[in-house]
Amino acid sequence: MNSFLEKQIDDIKKEVSRILLLEEKEISISTEDKDKEHDIAFCCASVAGKLKKSPVELAEKIISKFRKPDFIKKIEQKNIYVNFYFDRQKQAGLIVKETLKKQKKIKMKKTVLIEYPSVNPGKPLHIGHCRNAMLGASLSKIFEYCGTGVLKTDYIDDLGLQASCVTWGIMNVNKSELPKKEGYAVKTDQWQGRVYALVAKQMKEDERVEKSVRELMKEIEERKDKKLIARHDKFVEECLLAQCRTRWRMGIYHNIKIHESYLIDSNVYSTIFDILKKNKNIMQETEGKNKECWVAKLGNLEGYKNMTNPDKILVRSNGTSTYTAKDISLHFWKFSMSSVEIHYSKWIKQPNSEYIYTVDTTGLQNKAFTLKKEKVINVIGSEQIYTQKVMYDIIGLCGYEDIYKNSVHIAYEHVWFREKGDNFKFSGRSGNWIGYSTDEVLDRAVAIASKGVEERQKDKTKKWQENISESLGTSAVKFAMLKNSWTKKIAFDWDKIMDMRGDSACYLQYSYARAKGILRKADVNENDVSRELKTGVFGDEEYAILKKLSYLDIVVKKAKEEYSPGIVANYCLEIAGLFNTFYANNPVLIAEEEIKNARLLVVLAFSNTLKKALSLLLIDCAEEI
Repeated sequence: MNSFLEKQIDDIKKEVSRILLLEEKEISISTEDKDKEHDIAFCCASVAGKLKKSPVELAEKIISKFRKPDFIKKIEQKNIYVNFYFDRQKQAGLIVKETLKKQKKIKMKKTVLIEYPSVNPGKPLHIGHCRNAMLGASLSKIFEYCGTGVLKTDYIDDLGLQASCVTWGIMNVNKSELPKKEGYAVKTDQWQGRVYALVAKQMKEDERVEKSVRELMKEIEERKDKKLIARHDKFVEECLLAQCRTRWRMGIYHNIKIHESYLIDSNVYSTIFDILKKNKNIMQETEGKNKECWVAKLGNLEGYKNMTNPDKILVRSNGTSTYTAKDISLHFWKFSMSSVEIHYSKWIKQPNSEYIYTVDTTGLQNKAFTLKKEKVINVIGSEQIYTQKVMYDIIGLCGYEDIYKNSVHIAYEHVWFREKGDNFKFSGRSGNWIGYSTDEVLDRAVAIASKGVEERQKDKTKKWQENISESLGTSAVKFAMLKNSWTKKIAFDWDKIMDMRGDSACYLQYSYARAKGILRKADVNENDVSRELKTGVFGDEEYAILKKLSYLDIVVKKAKEEYSPGIVANYCLEIAGLFNTFYANNPVLIAEEEIKNARLLVVLAFSNTLKKALSLLLIDCAEEI
């Protein structure tokens, strides 16, 4: 990604840095729209301290020595600012051509690994998991748009209590007492989630059940009973396939699924922990309550100094690893730090025709994912902030600065429904997610959309109506998961997310369909770039929209740097608002020929830009709604 606007800004930076004898990275050019007269600006106060000169003096110096490129019509000093004005007719033409370009396939120079949504087997995705999955998938697209390869990874805790509860329930609960496979429970993950809730309730009420389940979990972890492992793995795989169908419905895909059991079986955990044991900050205690435990000594780090017991146990006295030790080992694996080479085979082909790969346990060694990772991004809920921090701090303490600096935790906040109360949290154990699983939420959104589609498009076929309703409903949910910062809780409000006139995907999709409708009536298509651009064609209102459309790459780059798809979502709302206001005040099809020509190009540029931006949010655009 390197738009012509970014190149223009780079040219201005080079010239300013030449005049002020500074490095280009010290020059910050603003593209803010507060002043509609100029296009971009440089604030001299940002470098005045370093140069020990007044900002006004620096602005005067830039004005007097700036060598104006062709795309700049004029520059002016305004107090401590140097303002740059583009040649708007030339710029408008460049913007239109840029928006009509098909995005080229970029050779990925760097790679990041993004882990999402990592939902435990034994239950479906509830709406909170939906936010996790959408954040990971959207960030993946944003990084790829910016020229960074992404290894989209799903981590499966197949040795945990949830999966063990399901296996125990299927093996031990009387079939007549198990949940019936009807309604949503026909879907395997939905049914297993109900089994998990049933067993969890029995564990709470009966100590013998609790003991029996934990004994089974220990057997599964020990990996000795091959028949038990095969049966347990079968239940896990069936659940994962069902979870995948939910994700695919939202356009969410992966490259790899990695199971905790695979990392144990392949000795990744033990190999990495052997490395950690050699570090002076990891030691085995010889006395006290942590006797014979391997612990990380965190007492000298900020944030731990005043704690009563700052040490973190990694391996218990009985030789079993804690979650922290496993998380560290997993993180090292993500950065390809393990000497154990893991190979993968195809697990399943996804609707996008790409395969999910899984660890090859047969020794066939079909594929290796050993790319050097620039960053590792974990999309994990805010309740894990402390545990993630401990993991990163231990990694830093052991001297792995590169891993420490390039590890990112997207600590997203919870999703809640107004009718459930502000403090409500979903729990697989309690089964309180029933009625609020992602499957059910998507179906309800599609049902709401269907009513409007059937009213507006009575002449269309039933199949057409169903397809548009599916697109509108699923997109509404997806946009609701992404439009806000992931640091904020989402109050799920059906009226707002399905509002055709509000800050919603429905509004954006309608804006796109409106633009395509105008182009159809004028017999213009995406390949129609032959219209002659004449001087004086683009007025101020046309240019204002085009100028905002030219910011797409800059917006996406900012979204990447801040790990925030919400930046793209709000940009979509902004350009849609500009377009709809423009269209309401400026007739297109009945305008004079030259003005009509320019406005049609604006409509075409808008529709293409909105479609590109929405694709980063996993939202498809229909030409009619």
